[in-house]
Amino acid sequence: MAEIIPWTLFEDDPANPVSRSPEKFLSPEEDEKYQQFKFPKRRTEWLLGRVAAKQLLKNSQPGFTNLLPRAISIRNEPDGAPYFVNKDGQRLPGCLSISHNHYLTLCALTFAENVQVGVDLEFIEPRFPGMVDDFFTPAEIESLHTCPPEHHDLLITLIWSAKESMLKVLRKGLRLDTRQVEVIPHSMEINNNFEHSSENWLPLNACCNVPGTGTWSVAWRRMGEFILTSASYSEGAETAFQWIRV
Repeated sequence: MAEIIPWTLFEDDPANPVSRSPEKFLSPEEDEKYQQFKFPKRRTEWLLGRVAAKQLLKNSQPGFTNLLPRAISIRNEPDGAPYFVNKDGQRLPGCLSISHNHYLTLCALTFAENVQVGVDLEFIEPRFPGMVDDFFTPAEIESLHTCPPEHHDLLITLIWSAKESMLKVLRKGLRLDTRQVEVIPHSMEINNNFEHSSENWLPLNACCNVPGTGTWSVAWRRMGEFILTSASYSEGAETAFQWIRV
């Protein structure tokens, strides 16, 4: 039986932006932090992450269907990983991952024991010169040589995003050498799926060179000009994962 991972993609509506109504979604603890942000873009992203994550919790987890957003806070570990606490400051179980890009927020959540998840959201665009040489493995660089020129920016974005998702699971972020995780899309996936990848998560051939890690599942999908990636990791026995949008 597959382990269900609920996820959501939240879009801020420019005609009715959530960023104008933080009082509906933030706990007093969160509101205090929200007021400290100096830059509007960072403030809005931070707020949207909390809105999306709380809606995901409410819509996916039994016992939280009547959740009042202000009754739950989201805090961050020293390494940046987010987690829920209730109004009494007690930590909720599970693993939460949040990613922002432009007006979109991607979130995933699991309460399953010994399961970690990570998600990343990237806009498809040219990357800075030298990025591939600095952050990609030789095998990843070689995969670019099989990629049609019109998909070059997309493939670089895909590999980078998948790495980000895996590093979030490891809770290392860019503190870990990005070449410790490797993502090799198959050439047939490159040629056949780049234009038809919005309906389902498509698996990626990925591996991790960090000692002591267990079973990984890494996947991707395209939403317009954005790439979404997901990584799941299970300690111990091999586990199948099913990602369900809510």
